[in-house]
Amino acid sequence: MDDKQFLQKAIAKAKESVARGGFPAGAIVVKNGEIVGEGTSVGNKLNDPTSHGEMVSIREACKNLQTSDLSDAVLYASMQPCLMCLGASMWSAIPKIVFACPKEKVSAEYYGGDYQPSVINSELTRPIELVHFAELEDESLAIVRQWEKSLSLWLPDEVEKHGFQIIQFEMKSRHGFYLGTIVEESLEDSLVLNDFHILNVRITNEDNSAERWHLYKVEVTPEQLQKLSSVLKPRKWYAHFWSGENVIVVFRDKTFEQKVNDKSTWEPAIQYGLSVGIPKEQLDFLVD
Repeated sequence: MDDKQFLQKAIAKAKESVARGGFPAGAIVVKNGEIVGEGTSVGNKLNDPTSHGEMVSIREACKNLQTSDLSDAVLYASMQPCLMCLGASMWSAIPKIVFACPKEKVSAEYYGGDYQPSVINSELTRPIELVHFAELEDESLAIVRQWEKSLSLWLPDEVEKHGFQIIQFEMKSRHGFYLGTIVEESLEDSLVLNDFHILNVRITNEDNSAERWHLYKVEVTPEQLQKLSSVLKPRKWYAHFWSGENVIVVFRDKTFEQKVNDKSTWEPAIQYGLSVGIPKEQLDFLVD
């Protein structure tokens, strides 16, 4: 088996983790072409905050091999390992980690903060070779997104029952970034969502699931908004994003810049929206 096949095994563990009511991350440890440890991320079920897929697979590998030295092994992880798992990999002497979904493609809350694992790795006593296997990124990320959608359908008491915290995201953009909401159903190609920093997901509650909208709160750059403009469905749909007093309104193949508190700057976007069939009452460009 090669890196791709082993990483697919780790992604399969992520699916298993979700099926068991856990977090959408899985991992395996491989030595001499054989899987010697595997793990899912069900610490919420075990009341064990250290029970990440990587940690579990490392523990199992050490137990099976009767050693704490995994210097001839490779860790395969569906998501880029967090600081705890990176540290455990170093202490077990794992020389190489292959992962599918990079940290920046998901909420920083999943990692306990906004840091750069590669920078921290470079400062370790034994830096680890970190390999992003981009070919399987979307496959791994799709599991995360599906988990987020299912979690957003739960009521608060159901979230608590399943052992997950309700994360409150700070709705203040970083310098150079804009905040806004993207409706998945407004996109011709929903894979573009993988390029954005997603803060949370909400689903409308229509009885007919086919009528529900999937709302992604995202943080984006102006350059990314140009790409979004190219995949928005024509007519009917638009999105708007804000940073301080600045607002960017995005239609298909067209964007407008305006000020939050100067409604005279809204007029070009309103007139364009009306020209493509969007009702005026929907062109309010609210920020929250």
